[in-house]
Amino acid sequence: MTETRTIGELADTLGLDYVKLRTPFKRLQQTNLYLVIGSDGGATPKNKYLRQITNINKYFAKASLVDDEIFNFVKDQFEYYQNEITNVESVCKRSYLNEKDLSKFIKNFDRNEQNDFIARNMFSKNQSDALIRTRIDDLISLYLKKKYLKLKIPLR
Repeated sequence: MTETRTIGELADTLGLDYVKLRTPFKRLQQTNLYLVIGSDGGATPKNKYLRQITNINKYFAKASLVDDEIFNFVKDQFEYYQNEITNVESVCKRSYLNEKDLSKFIKNFDRNEQNDFIARNMFSKNQSDALIRTRIDDLISLYLKKKYLKLKIPLR
């Protein structure tokens, strides 16, 4: 049997107010990220987590119970968001690029490019807020290549 904890304990562990977890839990359900929880070869029925997350969203409170696997998954997602993900605004400041153009470029990604450059994370608000830090140089290179090809400037 797995241990259960509360939303309040999770918030304390992450250093957040528990109310700040409401939206990420809604995203967890809406984006089907719950399918990744406890992925041990498919031994656990996925609808078990969906039911638990649905109940958490429906009766969200500081004392709401959270399964240990969901607790650890949310904690890992938050750490990944803090350490490995960046947003368009910081990339543009660092690289002196136009934020609006880069955001538009990212919105037009195909599925393969999304998998390469955008992290699936419950704490990311949108695609522009979920860029993988280790892939930023490749992203900028691809953006500039497509921009130059669009302007028909020859690459050397």
